[in-house]
Amino acid sequence: MAETTRPAEAGAIPAASQSDQLREFVSFLVERHVLSAGDVKRILQIQARMDRRFGTLAVLKSFVSPHDVIFILYQQTESGEKLGELAIKTGLMTREQVKEVLLLQSDAPRLFAEILVRTRTVSASNLRKIMRDFYEKRGCSGWSGPGRPAGNADFAFPDQPVRMSADKLKIHLRHLKDLATLPGVVHRVLGLLQNPHVEMSEVAQVIEGDPSLSVRLLRLANSAFFALVTKVSTVQKALITLGVNNVRKTIITASVLEKFKGIDQQEAAEYWRHSLLTSRWTKHLLEMQNQRGEALEDGAMAGLLHDTGRLAVWQFFADANAEIRRMVAGGASAEQAEREVLSMSHAEIGGFLFQIWNFPASLLQAACYHHSSAETLGSLKDALPIASVVNAACRISRLPVVSGEDGSKTLDVSSLEPEFVMFHKLDADALVRSAPAVIREANTMLSSFVTQTATT
Repeated sequence: MAETTRPAEAGAIPAASQSDQLREFVSFLVERHVLSAGDVKRILQIQARMDRRFGTLAVLKSFVSPHDVIFILYQQTESGEKLGELAIKTGLMTREQVKEVLLLQSDAPRLFAEILVRTRTVSASNLRKIMRDFYEKRGCSGWSGPGRPAGNADFAFPDQPVRMSADKLKIHLRHLKDLATLPGVVHRVLGLLQNPHVEMSEVAQVIEGDPSLSVRLLRLANSAFFALVTKVSTVQKALITLGVNNVRKTIITASVLEKFKGIDQQEAAEYWRHSLLTSRWTKHLLEMQNQRGEALEDGAMAGLLHDTGRLAVWQFFADANAEIRRMVAGGASAEQAEREVLSMSHAEIGGFLFQIWNFPASLLQAACYHHSSAETLGSLKDALPIASVVNAACRISRLPVVSGEDGSKTLDVSSLEPEFVMFHKLDADALVRSAPAVIREANTMLSSFVTQTATT
């Protein structure tokens, strides 16, 4: 997203395609028995799939978090400046760190080496010496042209990637920002609720000025999601019954429902089935951590809204969504297709929306990180605990559902990687035992949420 011209440096590889540079570097490593053929194939596959945008590589280097990148992107829609410049201006990165990221974008061997370190294939101290030897050798002998790595294995070297257009990304983000503005009444209500001494009658008066929001708030307050003992028929009674914290959550949820009420009903059902399952699993995982009270409700809402970016793709980028679906049908992953077509994933879009709407950090991080790897989550400097729980719940909610011996629905947990289970401290047997109750709860709520999204 920033300019990727490589700064001049001593020992730099002479101009050539990145794939040619990478061939030379891999050959250098294999000849010195630093890597096996299996190591080479594994790292090349990772590099071929890797997103080379400035923000992604800055996260890879642990200079910033995805949360920081969303903030910088938001600032970029206002100023139009390059991401690197904004990162320096906002104090999130130093000038030297920006230079390092630009080098990763333009130097394929350097990126390959970074992946070696991040995957713990080679230690950082050993790799520094190897890189120095490699650059010195090329600096002295001159560029020898593309070579074939030692050994008989055939390796697929990624060509120099077509960089995602910064201008294209800015256009998409500005389009999203223009279309996704929440009604002023929502901002006024959320502002009022920041005052712990606010009178609920005052809040009710503002909400009642928006009939559509009033109806949605009442429907949501009376839904299975909040499981109130008695039904409420007026906005003021709903506010008093729910309490300030639940009112805030209800207003946020109702405003998201309102914003995306135009979604096709079949897509809405698909979305809410996954979101409600994630919400229920988030709450259940928190209960297993002995969390209680407000923490459970905060987690349930974070799980419910974590995939909002997907709704935005469906509603605001219809043509792009059709292309994404074609690519996925052709074998591409959803994230790969989204990045190619929109220059960002639905997780980043969700985080961007929540940044625009000034939603709590817990919601923003749940949106940003729900598809992050355990390695990425473990390296984040600012991640809230709820982001990790939603990440686990999102994955669990996608597991195949199978019938138990008694006919009840449960989970097939065999596809969960040991690293994932260990990072999230999960008990696979406990998940299987809990699944029937969690699935029933989500199904009970599904009809009311699908009805709300279909109602104009």
